Amino acid sequence: MSRSSALRYYVFSRLLLAPLMIWTITTLIFLLMRATPGDPIDVLLGPRAPESAKQDLRHTLGLDVPLWLQYAHYIGNLLRLDLGTSIATQGETVWQIIQAHFPATVELTVFSMAIAVILGVGVGALAASKPNTGFDVGGRLFGIFTYAVPMYWFGMILQLILSVQLGWFPLGTRFPLSLSPPPAVTGLYVVDSLLNGDPQALGISLYYLALPSLTQGVLISGIFERMVRVNLKQTLKADYVEAARARGIPERQIVISHALKNAMIPVITIWG
Repeated sequence: MSRSSALRYYVFSRLLLAPLMIWTITTLIFLLMRATPGDPIDVLLGPRAPESAKQDLRHTLGLDVPLWLQYAHYIGNLLRLDLGTSIATQGETVWQIIQAHFPATVELTVFSMAIAVILGVGVGALAASKPNTGFDVGGRLFGIFTYAVPMYWFGMILQLILSVQLGWFPLGTRFPLSLSPPPAVTGLYVVDSLLNGDPQALGISLYYLALPSLTQGVLISGIFERMVRVNLKQTLKADYVEAARARGIPERQIVISHALKNAMIPVITIWG
């Protein structure tokens, strides 16, 4: 089989498996939600609500029909891209909730990932290039710390120290409540500030984005640090690296220009 045929076969097989994987995930979610202890009606109305009100809400939500029929309605709504209406937010559709929060999620994801890659690759490369030193031990401890620490706990600690105690960063919003955010074009405050040519709004957007991005970026960076450190250590033992050392190429240039490029291949996969 030629390389192009193998690539087409791989892509085609993955496309065929994608619907099966999505169906499996959605089915597991449906079953786990039904198997969770407790009655969602009691959560919404409270245990002391009248039984008639509970029955009306159960009928409205379609919870008074057999499980197989609930599953059929669930799959049918997903196929129509109908995610339903949220009762908790007074009748707002799920799509409206996603649309309202999606830009902030994208913005946080991009900046967090940028911090994670820069920090993780930097620490991992430094640790791998200086084996059996304090940098190597520090890189290992950094990887263990970022892997073991819960993100919610780390976020609260940074808020208490950097926001509450030191007052360096704001809390709770994407933009000051006393100011109007940049005119919406994409919903991304940083991008909208650039499109509107407003450097003040750009600075404020980055300032309010700094702490949550730093929280996620530091903890995610441990994944990249461990991969870079392990792969770079193996790469630095390769024959072509030894040949480069024999030609008198500086160690810094060998690490950055030769070894790190090959060590980054699995990192890019994980990054995607």
